[in-house]
Amino acid sequence: MLKFPYGISDFYTLITENYFYVDRTHLLSELEEAGKPLLFLRHNG
Repeated sequence: MLKFPYGISDFYTLITENYFYVDRTHLLSELEEAGKPLLFLRHNG
């Protein structure tokens, strides 16, 4: 069963409890080049 990590920000838990994880590190340079301030909201409910 595929589990999505809603509200989980602990990498160890993501990996050891088999949550769906996609490494998007390669996209960081695009975010840095965006030129405008970006705001990311996260709910930890």
